[in-house]
Amino acid sequence: MKSIQDQQEAFATKGQNSPDNKPKTPITRNLAAERMAAIKQQQEAFSKKGQKSPEKPLPKATRGNFAAEKMAAIKAQQEAFANKGKKTEESQEEDTSGIKGVASKFGDTVKPKSAVQRRKEAFERQQKEAAMKNDPKAYQSVTWKNGEGFGKFKKKVTDSRGIAPKKSLADLP
Repeated sequence: MKSIQDQQEAFATKGQNSPDNKPKTPITRNLAAERMAAIKQQQEAFSKKGQKSPEKPLPKATRGNFAAEKMAAIKAQQEAFANKGKKTEESQEEDTSGIKGVASKFGDTVKPKSAVQRRKEAFERQQKEAAMKNDPKAYQSVTWKNGEGFGKFKKKVTDSRGIAPKKSLADLP
């Protein structure tokens, strides 16, 4: 858009002699410098946004090595993708002390639990442990072995608690 306006101004002032009638952009013939500037501009655009923007099209490729330009564009895309999830320096200065700070590093904030919630969780945990102690299947391990014939198997169940102790008359109520 700006280049069109510059062209219109140049056409309007064509043929007039004035000290202001100088080209606004210097004309250079250093193609390597132009190419490097275009690549640098591309890299900055990709690192800032991470993707192409429709408002600012990429600069036109000048005469030269298209493979090098393509490689530079790919490198810029890879850097932008690598930096996509990183936070800026300002946000990295946050306080990470305490539960909330550590949890915020992982993306979640943690509310401290009230005394009632902690007691309820402790009670539920105790109930689960008691239920596991009373459940004999929780301590059983099952192994299968080949039996005496084809398609016959033997099941062997062992208790991980070991052999029950012998009871005497003193143990009776």
